[in-house]
Amino acid sequence: MSTATMSSASASAWSGKSLVDPTITERNGLIILNNNLVAQHTVAGLNDDQQAGDITDVINRGTQDLLLAAEDTAAAAKDRFATAIFLPAGGKIRLYYNGTRWEPFSDNAAGVITKAVLFTENATNTVHTGSIVVPPGAIIHDIEVIAKALWAAATASLKVGDVADDDGYFIGVNLKATDLLVGEVLRLSDAGAWGGKEGAYLTSAGRRGPTSSNFGTYSEAGQTITGVIAVGTPGSTQGRTILRVSYSVPQPAAAVPTGP
Repeated sequence: MSTATMSSASASAWSGKSLVDPTITERNGLIILNNNLVAQHTVAGLNDDQQAGDITDVINRGTQDLLLAAEDTAAAAKDRFATAIFLPAGGKIRLYYNGTRWEPFSDNAAGVITKAVLFTENATNTVHTGSIVVPPGAIIHDIEVIAKALWAAATASLKVGDVADDDGYFIGVNLKATDLLVGEVLRLSDAGAWGGKEGAYLTSAGRRGPTSSNFGTYSEAGQTITGVIAVGTPGSTQGRTILRVSYSVPQPAAAVPTGP
């Protein structure tokens, strides 16, 4: 039996309960979720006796959005997701089990995969962290920071980087009415349009990433792209910022050397 459990961070009345829609006949490779009771809930993990290489389609049949939460301790480690996955009402996602975690899957060889994290201002927390896992061998097409709504706390500053350099991509981005207005986008690919908020990984000379273990946009060892928003004196629920990463894992081929 496929199961999808609520995380302990969700409403206590739903903690640990199944979100699988009981009105639909279960079929192999398909999990249908349905939660029409609360605006949004977090799904901790999927458990279907999976093995490496398994592919599962997950459909949200409900009228409310769901969030498949990465590394949530309410699910066994093997049932968790490699990255947080937003599943809107009526949406569908295809997941691939890599032997350790579930991750988004593309049908096409070297197809582009896009992962995103939504940062939501609240009136309590001073630090908001969102991470996106990029697998070994991937080519990063772009990293974007998108302003959906300005933050209203006393201060709100964003940095984006990886384990080696936590602000390697973008640094000190004021999310109030200064560096990133509503509708504006910071993009790895936009040379010269960073407004002085580029980190050490981005230069006008052409650098686009780290120089050790991973090289520019080539994620040889794999990496986790992380955005952190530091908030001073929280007291609003206004701000919304999106971190998006797109990448593909190309089919490997070796050049053929010739000549003397």
